[in-house]
Amino acid sequence: MKSLIAVALLIFMAPVVGSAQSAHNSAVQDRAQGYLFFSDVHAHYGIFHVGGGADFRVFKGLGINSEVGVMGRLADGEGLFSIGPSYPFMGARKSKLEPFVDGGYTRTFAGSPGSQNLFFGGGINYWFFKRVGLRVDFRDYVNHYGRIGLTASSPEIRIGIVLR
Repeated sequence: MKSLIAVALLIFMAPVVGSAQSAHNSAVQDRAQGYLFFSDVHAHYGIFHVGGGADFRVFKGLGINSEVGVMGRLADGEGLFSIGPSYPFMGARKSKLEPFVDGGYTRTFAGSPGSQNLFFGGGINYWFFKRVGLRVDFRDYVNHYGRIGLTASSPEIRIGIVLR
């Protein structure tokens, strides 16, 4: 499982690293961000969430966010893959604070048959330097079990590092 996460993080982080190598076109560089995060979803039960992802701006600030992570106890975590739209509030572009919202689809894998969830959230990137910052965000995974009429919610606050 650890090697799967490492490979996924490398795949998602490669465009960010590659775009940072060209100093000639900063507009292109600012279109991609990569991040790593940690959350203690239910720390009293020993359930944590770690992962990483990338955010690509595609049209006037509107972006596509994709991430891979593991949620669960250390011995028996479950993989998560998320993808969906994201939007940073462009008015804050010149500021060190960059608020954003995101949402989309999450699929769990490994350790169970898997489930399909929706997610929504938002947060703030605080840029310490031009290319390195702190990411703090809220995300809620929502799953509706139609057969039994139950809706489950798994909110979390995540903290991590963001690179552009």
